[in-house]
Amino acid sequence: MAASAATTDGCLTDSGSFMKKLLLLIGMLLTVTTAFADGNELLKSCNEALKDYSSVPSFESGLDAGFCLGFIQGVRQLNLMY
Repeated sequence: MAASAATTDGCLTDSGSFMKKLLLLIGMLLTVTTAFADGNELLKSCNEALKDYSSVPSFESGLDAGFCLGFIQGVRQLNLMY
């Protein structure tokens, strides 16, 4: 009887762990799909990266430029893998 109770407890724990992982996966997929819904935002970010700054750029411009460069680097790395 004690063995069946331990098995039941183990299944409940595994089920809870599975649900947490499933919710995390769904959350990540929803975040990734809405991160860049159109290319216009990427173009805006990449235009910031291509500007020639004669003065110190704003914080948002730096973030946009960094995002573009990181995105492009990620695509390059993915192409190297395949």
